[in-house]
Amino acid sequence: MGRQTRHVHSISYMVSSVARIPTETTQRRIEPGSGNLETAGQAAARVIRGRILSGELEAGTKLSQHELAADLGMSRIPVRDALRSLAGEGLVDLRARATAVVTPLTMEDLQELYELRISLEPRLGRLAVPHLREGDYRELIEVLDTMEATTDASAWLTLNNRFHETLYRAAGRRRSLEMIRVIRRQTDRYTAVYIELNHTQADTEHRMILDAARNGQTTRIEALLTAHISASYEQMLRYLAGESLQNGPKVTRGEPR
Repeated sequence: MGRQTRHVHSISYMVSSVARIPTETTQRRIEPGSGNLETAGQAAARVIRGRILSGELEAGTKLSQHELAADLGMSRIPVRDALRSLAGEGLVDLRARATAVVTPLTMEDLQELYELRISLEPRLGRLAVPHLREGDYRELIEVLDTMEATTDASAWLTLNNRFHETLYRAAGRRRSLEMIRVIRRQTDRYTAVYIELNHTQADTEHRMILDAARNGQTTRIEALLTAHISASYEQMLRYLAGESLQNGPKVTRGEPR
């Protein structure tokens, strides 16, 4: 592990207070999701997840089922189900009295999550290449064109996940793909913060990954995906190190559980 990474791992941060849902978020209603029909619980999970990933609900924020139900215009039951689902994704910790808390990520958590991504995603990319069809390539190209044109970090992040999922889906490994979805959701809330500074490198790497797939280069795409995910991790660590010097760290060093 490099000197800079060791330095970043020395960061320590304790959440000084537990905030409730910001008052300006109250009385908002759920907008219908695009595409598939969803239950009320799934819709609530989608909205709450989006607020966590966008940083609107920061680590340590206390979530009340009563307040969320009023905010989203629904009963407590689908909100309860939504929080259980998000707990399974590692985004919240369930607490007593019908509450939950947005989970922080420690540096150790980030390292483990990226290790899992590196163990899963390059392999799925390699397995996917022989099964990609013209429709898949058209979608991948369309996604990349839109990614390179957007200046919105949230939109870029959504497209980034769509690019990787479109690629991996062709591998036909349903359980592995679901694991990757859960892992990426946990790291996305930090990726969204630093990626708005510059995503040119990631865009270039995506083009290289697409070219390797087009040319049937299974070994090369596995190596490119490994390097791509590793570079994302290192970039995140550099960003967090800089933020900790200026504003205090955003990720904990590790806390007893």
